[in-house]
Amino acid sequence: YNVGSAPATNVCITDKLPEGLTTVDGKTEINISVGTIPVGGSKTFSVDLKATKTGEFTNTACVTADRNCYSTSSATVKVVAAELERVAAGPADAYICTSVPYQITVTNKGDSPAQDVVICDTISGAFKIDTISDGGKVSKGNRVVWSLGTLNPGESRTVCLTGSSAVEGNIGSEISVTARCAEAKKVSHFLT
Repeated sequence: YNVGSAPATNVCITDKLPEGLTTVDGKTEINISVGTIPVGGSKTFSVDLKATKTGEFTNTACVTADRNCYSTSSATVKVVAAELERVAAGPADAYICTSVPYQITVTNKGDSPAQDVVICDTISGAFKIDTISDGGKVSKGNRVVWSLGTLNPGESRTVCLTGSSAVEGNIGSEISVTARCAEAKKVSHFLT
């Protein structure tokens, strides 16, 4: 906003972003040539940023113009994120035609809620699913999907399934955990 008594000419905005913030195309500095701002006038510019890590960031933009005009403005933003950790537990060995319990625990280790958390467990081999906890549903053969909703920071959820195999051999399980605004996680687990 030009509060002076003359037009501000050759106005430029320079903003060296703090470590941890970049523009969406990866730049760490913003330079905008504004031009002239008339007396009482203003111009607004928006730049989309992305965080490369969590934390609190203070960003300071500098505005310069002819006749040694100079001004700064700062803003602080706190970036938080959900961080999902998953652990699969089950016996390493099992007998043919014997029901085997299998558990998957997901914990939000981050500082923000993980929303729309979904666990997908794709089981290979001759594994016959007997029971599924927490509203899990079978889709596409031996793929079990649990929709858990929101996991708050520090919160854990454990889902279970049981099943058996009528033949000898390895049974593999590939587990993926996804949530809105959280990095997807995958892990493989084998039962012999």
